[in-house]
Amino acid sequence: MTLLFVSAKYLFMTKYLFTFFAFIAVTFFALVVLPSAEHAAYAHQGATGIVKERMDEFQKARGQMKQIRRALESRDFTAIAALSEDMMPWAHNMAEAFPEGSDIAPSEALPAIWQDKAGFAQAISEYGDAITALTLAAQSGDNDAIRTSYKRLGSTCKSCHSTYRQ
Repeated sequence: MTLLFVSAKYLFMTKYLFTFFAFIAVTFFALVVLPSAEHAAYAHQGATGIVKERMDEFQKARGQMKQIRRALESRDFTAIAALSEDMMPWAHNMAEAFPEGSDIAPSEALPAIWQDKAGFAQAISEYGDAITALTLAAQSGDNDAIRTSYKRLGSTCKSCHSTYRQ
């Protein structure tokens, strides 16, 4: 009888703990994961004109970086070269996408872009140089050079965003 009582008590506690942890997981998902995904999906909502155009270009570049990472994993150097070449026009046109006064919401551009025009131009130049290096590395088929160039390109994005983006 005592063994039956202990077993029933253990079963009840196990079911209770499972329900409790399931509740915690669902609550975390609802409060943390969904809002951040929703923010990413609607970050460009309300953007118009040049602000929308540049946000779209940055989204495109982000997608290209993800595709390059996947191509790197599969050692598809032809795809990497094509993707990096496709990124070059944005590097050439990026400066024109930031005219004075285009830091209006929902833009994430910081005033530092216009206060430090030379620094911003240098950051864009480094981005373009990193794309060129990645393209050349991919064309050479040197996996180590490609990985190094890809990391360099990613660091130019991160560096610029940390200085010039909210």
